[in-house]
Amino acid sequence: MVGAVLQRWRVPEEEHADTLSLVKAVGYDMAYMFAYSMREKTHAHRNYVDDVPEKVKQRRLTELIEAFRESTGQCYGN
Repeated sequence: MVGAVLQRWRVPEEEHADTLSLVKAVGYDMAYMFAYSMREKTHAHRNYVDDVPEKVKQRRLTELIEAFRESTGQCYGN
């Protein structure tokens, strides 16, 4: 997930870069990727503020999808 709620809300750029490196190194066959969005009546909705700008979420998602496609192409010779 891009911009996910874990123990803290904001995901630093270094952690996003680590995620991209992991995706490239592992070479996943399939992935469900989406930008995080707050859902009502959840723990996150009651306790956190969605302070990651939409533009940042979309950029990170695009980078993640590109990394996934690159790694998948390497695995299947595309």
